Amino acid sequence: MATEWFYQTLGQVVGPLTSSELLRDIRSGKLGHDTPVRKDDSQWVSACDVNGLLEAAVRDVVEFRCPFCNTKVSKPPVVCTGCDRRIEQTYLIKSAFPSLAGRTAAASPTVSSQPNVKQWALSLFRRPK
Repeated sequence: MATEWFYQTLGQVVGPLTSSELLRDIRSGKLGHDTPVRKDDSQWVSACDVNGLLEAAVRDVVEFRCPFCNTKVSKPPVVCTGCDRRIEQTYLIKSAFPSLAGRTAAASPTVSSQPNVKQWALSLFRRPK
């Protein structure tokens, strides 16, 4: 049986959700550091108290893309639904958040002293001191 997740927001219980759906909602900002969550029939706890949950939300996401039409595909070998070509190999798009995967990078990389996306996302879930 698959794991079911639930969380509370504005007095409402949201769920059941798959692990992927829960991570998607964390990435989109629907859940915060202290949002009550529970797995299956367990007790409600703050999201920050679930071992590895918030860290998993900021891990790189790997997607497979068709090299001919850039359509997202499952792991090869597969037939692309965008161009109906047989795909034996793909190129990988890695991103901390799926919504960033398709964006183009700047023409020349720059070094910045500003926090990166991963540091920023982790700062959202730090406990207040």
